[in-house]
Amino acid sequence: MFAKLFAFLANYSIIIFLIVFVLYLFYHPELRHRTFLVYTFISAFISRGIFGTVLKNLFARPRPSIALTSVHALISEAGYSMPSGHALVFFTLATCIYMRDKRWGAWMFGLATFFSLTRVLVGAHYMSDILVGAVLGIAIAFIMMRIMRKNYAS
Repeated sequence: MFAKLFAFLANYSIIIFLIVFVLYLFYHPELRHRTFLVYTFISAFISRGIFGTVLKNLFARPRPSIALTSVHALISEAGYSMPSGHALVFFTLATCIYMRDKRWGAWMFGLATFFSLTRVLVGAHYMSDILVGAVLGIAIAFIMMRIMRKNYAS
């Protein structure tokens, strides 16, 4: 039963996370969110689209289910594992929200951690893949939100 639950969460976690992100946007409908939204999506694109892709090809680390015979994947994933693209996106979005709203951000960090760990539990990633993805996502979002605040304040 838990295996099926974790497989479901690992497969659909990005959709669930984005739904929560959209709910956050509905909670804060003021006009300046357009700038926030643009910088948030630029941050997510830089995290996953650029850093994630470059680092996955640079490290070329096989997924645990391929490299270790003792690991049986509960979901099928293609490509390399380091860093976790899901963790990159989760922690980028969570950091962007946290820098704007600590209460919602704390919840998003909890979700980011939980959903990222499901990726380990189903055999798609090593824990280090998640940690690298989380650190990079947080760093990129922090830099982008600082740029946004500097430009928005001017």
